[in-house]
Amino acid sequence: MMKRALTLLQLVTLTQFGCGAHHFSSNELKKTSRGNHWGDLRARLELAVSAVAELAKESLRQQQASDMGTDDSDGSPPSARGDRLTLAVRKELAVALRDLVQHGLLQTSRSRSVVPFGGCLPSRTAPPRLLHAWDLVLVYYRLKRGVQYNATPQRRLSQSFGLSVVGGTAITSKHTLLSAVGNIIASHTPLKRTADAHFKAFVCAGLNARKLSSWLRLILKCQAITEEYYQPWSYVISTGSDDALSCVARLEKHRFQLPEDLAVRQLRGIRDAF
Repeated sequence: MMKRALTLLQLVTLTQFGCGAHHFSSNELKKTSRGNHWGDLRARLELAVSAVAELAKESLRQQQASDMGTDDSDGSPPSARGDRLTLAVRKELAVALRDLVQHGLLQTSRSRSVVPFGGCLPSRTAPPRLLHAWDLVLVYYRLKRGVQYNATPQRRLSQSFGLSVVGGTAITSKHTLLSAVGNIIASHTPLKRTADAHFKAFVCAGLNARKLSSWLRLILKCQAITEEYYQPWSYVISTGSDDALSCVARLEKHRFQLPEDLAVRQLRGIRDAF
């Protein structure tokens, strides 16, 4: 009797809501990016890196000319030149890098109904969303016990004095990554900045430290992350992301002094005023 009742209930639900299994699967496929090849995203990253590199070289030339008293620039003040470089990094490079990293990422949650014909009744839970590139940074930060590392006296000592070796142990790229992420969380999260704002600060911090490609390599080559959060057809899985990392590494020969707190500077000033 119970089996008959469940069968009857399933038939009634399918009739009333019109959500058969085939229809549901079709809609789910439309929400994925499997049909979109990563070629355009990779090309956008290449263009963004070239644009940022050119602006960095131009800024350096103008700075050297200004120091020698032979500045033949277009008359724009140094702050304006820095603003153009900052804008290119945040609006072009960070966005292109974000989109490429996010290609083929899984959703944060999936609908799991206890009803035998689940997936047809309206769900009261929040709809699943695609992971953000900043979410991957946070996953790595948690896997490598970033909170515990940033709480150690050694980390505070190295940050205060800019040391590369503390207690006979070299400060590695992993340590600088955990330190930078901890700083971004401390400055951006209390003011409820978006994941985009966090990730842009991360990109700026990586360029300033000349370690952006090294930080990305640590995250995108972490097996626990790639196996858990990426589709098999994603850019990171299908290519290994080596060409993109080499592309970003071209920027490490330039010196950057980008503002990492641009998204929170004004809000922090308002908060301090009260």
